[in-house]
Amino acid sequence: MKDTVLIDFDGVLRHWSGTEIKDAETRLGLDNGTLFSWAFSQELLSPAITGAISHEKWSEHVHSKLAHLYGNNIASQLIVAWHTASWKIDFNFLQGLQELASTCRLVLATNATSRLDSDLKRAGLTSTFDGVVNSAQIGVAKPEHRFFEQALLVADSRAQNAVFIDDSLENVNAARSMGINSIHHRNVAETLEFIFFAIENRYYQELQ
Repeated sequence: MKDTVLIDFDGVLRHWSGTEIKDAETRLGLDNGTLFSWAFSQELLSPAITGAISHEKWSEHVHSKLAHLYGNNIASQLIVAWHTASWKIDFNFLQGLQELASTCRLVLATNATSRLDSDLKRAGLTSTFDGVVNSAQIGVAKPEHRFFEQALLVADSRAQNAVFIDDSLENVNAARSMGINSIHHRNVAETLEFIFFAIENRYYQELQ
């Protein structure tokens, strides 16, 4: 019997517009994706999402890298665009999930930085989850098995009793290899259908 839903944050519940950053890159004559190609590089991202450095220090490191490549003025404008980028929570999806999985613990399981708590507070989600597993707090990130082990510990659950939702196929495959029934999130309707069949213990035809 399923008793836990582990759910990712960015790309699943939270969605960034990206407009501000794209506009800044276009205005500065840079290829779209320039900022994130460096900010989310393994070299710069990993220390931030495993708690080795704070969110603020991560931002400083990204600024330094961009300044070295493109000059301080361009780097500063990109960082400002990043810090002011807008995002929204898919509350309709969240409500549907809560209704379908009302008998389950809902645990946020995300690769995030030290800023996650303040972002959850800003979004009004502080009391939404039965548990929060932030990679920056536990020192290990998805797709490492230790991350999922910690998430199951927080949820007081076992792999066979949990379901996992993530927009990264790599993370989903890692969870599946541990026996966690998982879905690669691409749209709300498909994910809610998956949750319904998983909770009801019915057959679900996986869509790849």
